[in-house]
Amino acid sequence: MKFERDTIDYGTIPHNADGYRSFKFVNVGKTPLIINNAHGSCGCTVPTYVHEPIQPNAASEIKVHYATDRIGPFIKTVTLTSNANPSTKILVIKGNVLPDPTGSQTTPPTPKPATPIQQSAPTGGH
Repeated sequence: MKFERDTIDYGTIPHNADGYRSFKFVNVGKTPLIINNAHGSCGCTVPTYVHEPIQPNAASEIKVHYATDRIGPFIKTVTLTSNANPSTKILVIKGNVLPDPTGSQTTPPTPKPATPIQQSAPTGGH
């Protein structure tokens, strides 16, 4: 596989922007290329790929969707396994998602401080 680029930089993008990008490549081998698997480094990075063999000299792409509802800088990977040599290929996406200007983004709730357990005074005993 010969990729146009191994890294896609989204740059600085707005909150909830289009998170789809594509890694374009050509099968430069002499036999059909079979991609066995593609997986993102976390649930926010979802790759899709062609499951049919890619003939020699044919072009294809790995599509990646990053969940742009997450605010802040990111660097994520997509790991491909195939019948190519080497059999594993790592692709990288990176960028920075700006906060929602309306302030409506969901942020994790602030944890409440633990309430101490109060013990009752011992009563006369048995």
